[in-house]
Amino acid sequence: PDTKKKLFSYMDVGYQQLSRYRLDDGSFSMFGNLHECSGVWFTASTVQALGKLIMYEAIPVEIDFLNDGLNWLMLQSGEDGSFNESCPIAHPHIQRTGGKELSLASSVMFSFVGKELSREYKQFINKTISLLLAAPINDVYLLAKTTYLLTLINHPDSARMLAKLNSLAIVDGKYRYWSVSGGDPRSS
Repeated sequence: PDTKKKLFSYMDVGYQQLSRYRLDDGSFSMFGNLHECSGVWFTASTVQALGKLIMYEAIPVEIDFLNDGLNWLMLQSGEDGSFNESCPIAHPHIQRTGGKELSLASSVMFSFVGKELSREYKQFINKTISLLLAAPINDVYLLAKTTYLLTLINHPDSARMLAKLNSLAIVDGKYRYWSVSGGDPRSS
């Protein structure tokens, strides 16, 4: 009881702090109003966290924060479902894989998972999922993210992607792991 109350108190403080990074257009910036640079990845990550707070009814959250963020993300999507980050982030490797923006697109999709979505969002999601499925994914990290995403939305290709991911696993006795090709494990 006391631990739960303390946890919710920390969540509320975090939520209040997070609201300082919200811009008028519904996006979020790591720099807040000091340097208004709307970040696709940061907005997606923030919206995903807000969605979890709402889903678990942990603390009161302004639904407009979530909806405005989702709408802003949808507007940042290219015709093919891709995304380009216009605001630099501290660790750019988390949004790119092999020079493509597929990892960023995958990250954005996680912010839409588990929400009651309008038809407009569903068409947008399908476009980005099609992009992810059409591209040859050779990066293990991106393959794992995409497989997890497809599993969460019960996509029919999730089993195929999981089989591909498992086929790339290295089994050493009772251990299973994946190797990151290209030498630099931070490149994905």
